Amino acid sequence: MPWAVLGNSRVCRDADAKSKLIALAAANNGVVKLDDESYNLLASPDRDWSSVIQLTALGGAFKCPPCKELDPIFRTLGKAWSKVNSAERDQHFFATLDFEDGKETFRKLGLASAPMVRVMPPAQGPRSPANGNFDSIVFDFGNTGFDTALLAEQLSRHTPVPIPYRAPPNYALIATSAGSLIASAVVARFILPILLSRWTWAIFSIGTSLVMVGGYMFVRIRGMPYVAGDPNGGVQLISPGFQSQYGIEVQIIAFIYGLLSLSFVVLTLLVPRQTSAARQRYGVYVWTGISLALFSVLLSVFRIKNPGYPFRLLL
Repeated sequence: MPWAVLGNSRVCRDADAKSKLIALAAANNGVVKLDDESYNLLASPDRDWSSVIQLTALGGAFKCPPCKELDPIFRTLGKAWSKVNSAERDQHFFATLDFEDGKETFRKLGLASAPMVRVMPPAQGPRSPANGNFDSIVFDFGNTGFDTALLAEQLSRHTPVPIPYRAPPNYALIATSAGSLIASAVVARFILPILLSRWTWAIFSIGTSLVMVGGYMFVRIRGMPYVAGDPNGGVQLISPGFQSQYGIEVQIIAFIYGLLSLSFVVLTLLVPRQTSAARQRYGVYVWTGISLALFSVLLSVFRIKNPGYPFRLLL
């Protein structure tokens, strides 16, 4: 008879402890706020529940940035667990113990650093370890970091049912994507006609041809400098000889060839379309003079590259 009375009193005591823990969790968004006394209640050797405990030091005197980083993550998971059906929810508790509230517990556990997350399995019941090892499981964040989804996955291995955590929407990514789509639509409206224009591709093709004819690949392959100094301390724009060329020479030659091409286009296409004979005459004079001047410059450049060349036009 005394053994029956003792067993009944233990059952009543465990039921009262669980009821108190359930009330504490409900009052704090699913996370039991512990002190030394309530920690002993949670870690009762007769417990038929499991728990995950955050041991932290959030006080300003401790200057613990990892503690402040982990705390909202842990509370998010505790809040998610509070939405589980009561039959499973009341078999597992999320709890947090701050150093200021549990100095004696920290001393007993021999803790010298924080934060730490410990999982205590049930000591009794169908979920208790079959091997009889009721030691706490300590999570090491050194390798995983403070990742909410990863912590939820790891802790779900010790809960009656998986923690129903869902990552919140990434509003920054959504806003960025929406802004990018709107910007792309606006750009497409104004830029697409330009990209599809034959004049755009004609200018691009002619420009590329002029740059390549000017010796761009020669300069790139040989790694030639953009400009160089001359013996008098000035800047040398044209490199003497055929085995070297400066980067600025590519631009000079391409510019000369481009203007020469333009002068021939104007002389053959635009000048004949002038309705006035005087304008046609002046156009022929002006653009013929431009062509002669450009050819003179081109021959001057060629004489710099080949000093033995005997001919010149105007320069």
